[in-house]
Amino acid sequence: MLWEPGYTDVQERLVLTKDVVKYLWNRAEGLLKDENYPEEDKEFLMDSGALFHNVASVYYYQGEYVRGLEYYGKALSIRERVLGTEHPDTGATYNNMVGVSRAQGDYEKALEYYGKVLAIEEKVLGPEHPLTATTYNSMAVVYYKRRDFKNSLKYFEKALAVRKMKLGINYSNTQNTIKWIDKTKTEEHTISEMYKYRV
Repeated sequence: MLWEPGYTDVQERLVLTKDVVKYLWNRAEGLLKDENYPEEDKEFLMDSGALFHNVASVYYYQGEYVRGLEYYGKALSIRERVLGTEHPDTGATYNNMVGVSRAQGDYEKALEYYGKVLAIEEKVLGPEHPLTATTYNSMAVVYYKRRDFKNSLKYFEKALAVRKMKLGINYSNTQNTIKWIDKTKTEEHTISEMYKYRV
C-alpha cells in the first residue's frame, strides 16, 4: 500500500511509515514480554530488529542522535532476546550505538558500548582477529580524545600486536596504529612536562 504506483504524497507516506514502525514495535514489544513466544514469530522479530536497526541508522545519518539511539535500543532488545548477547548482529547494533555516542561527544557511553562489542568479538572471533584489532584501535582513539593516554596506549599496543602479526608491518592500518602510538606518546610526554614545570 505504501509504495503503490502513483502514490506521490511524500509527507503522507512518511506519516504512514511511522505508523507502521509504531505498530511493529508494539507487536514486537508484546512478544518480547512473553517468555515463550511462538516459534513462527521469531522471523517477524528478526525482521523487526533489522528494520529498527535501519531506521536508527537513518536518524543517525540525519544527525538525530537521540532518535537514533532510541531505535538502536529497540533493535538491541530484540536481537539480544532472539539471537543472544554474543551474536555478531547484536555486536553490530552496539557498534552503531558507539558511532552515535561518539558523534554526541559522549565518550564514556561510547567506551561502554565498545566494551560490549569487544566482549562479543573476543569470544566469537578471538582476540587476535583483525576485526578485534580494529575495535582495540577505535577504543584507543576514544581514550585519546578523553586524554586518558595510559589506556589509549594500552589499546593501541593491543591493536598493533594483532595487526603486525595478521597484516604485516607495512600494511596501512598497521602503519596508522604506529602513528597514533607516536602521537599519543608525544602528547603524554608534553602534558607530563607541562605539569612538571607548574609544580
